[in-house]
Amino acid sequence: MDRRHFLGNTLHAICGTALTTGAAAQGTCLEARFAPAADILRQSVADGQVAAASLWVKQQDSVATYAFGKATTPDAVFLLASISKTISVATIMTLFDERLFQLTDPVRRYIPEFSGEGREHITIVQLMTHTAGLPDQLPQNTALRTAHAPLSEFVAAAVRTPLLF
Repeated sequence: MDRRHFLGNTLHAICGTALTTGAAAQGTCLEARFAPAADILRQSVADGQVAAASLWVKQQDSVATYAFGKATTPDAVFLLASISKTISVATIMTLFDERLFQLTDPVRRYIPEFSGEGREHITIVQLMTHTAGLPDQLPQNTALRTAHAPLSEFVAAAVRTPLLF
């Protein structure tokens, strides 16, 4: 399983179970509802795809916690990248709630230059979940930041950057 599918499947399992509401959810404990997501994380650690994983879910007064691999407790600390991603996703999801786009829309619909190497199949949700194949940072990242380049130059660089997977 490649990184794009691993991350996508994990997020779909987590999000799919998290979105369960109504009568069916009221009688179901969190551990049982999130077992499919925990199984994906457990298997990914066992297969050596990741060294550690933890899952912590809270819904009202119920909490479900899991830890796998080097994450010996569900409270294990992981280095997270920039906080701007959180703000960006919150903004994007606000626009989604207003039905201005679909998460499954191809990126190319909004950035026509985003093509080649399979880019035409990459969706907004894949960009948001880091499953699109773009590197963590653009090769030109330092130069663009040093030059205080506008967003359009970062986008142009991303369009030209080879996909990793």
